[in-house]
Amino acid sequence: MRRSSRRQRSEKKRVDIPASLKVGLISLVTGNERLVANMLDFELDEGKDTSEAVEILVSKLADCLQVNNLNAEGLLARFFDSEVLSKYCIEVLGKSGKGKEPVLAARIAREWAKPGFEHSEPLLKKSNKRKESRNNENDDKHSGVESESSPAKKKKTQQ
Repeated sequence: MRRSSRRQRSEKKRVDIPASLKVGLISLVTGNERLVANMLDFELDEGKDTSEAVEILVSKLADCLQVNNLNAEGLLARFFDSEVLSKYCIEVLGKSGKGKEPVLAARIAREWAKPGFEHSEPLLKKSNKRKESRNNENDDKHSGVESESSPAKKKKTQQ
């Protein structure tokens, strides 16, 4: 018997991506569903649940990773605008939003590659926390209330 010269079509294989990468993609797509859907030429059904739409879009991004033979950094740098990546770095990761697509993509991919990466509520930068504590101290000074760490309070306790 002769073998067929045509290659048999293999079934479409699902891409297994690392859990931290999947969590990262979910956190990026959440809130940007329309943008990602337009990028992938995919129409979102208005009746679908947001979490279901996010899962579909993440699955499509995973397929894009496989078809284009990209890693997370390559996908982000190639397909996402610097504004989106910058906003994600600042609001979700609490990192600097400066740089072009490759720099921002590397920063995000580095965070996603960490084994303990979990998407949580947007983070405040450390500098913002310092500013908030300074503002609280200034409010106390202007309201006549002395904080325990104020210089006037320290002088009184030393005497």
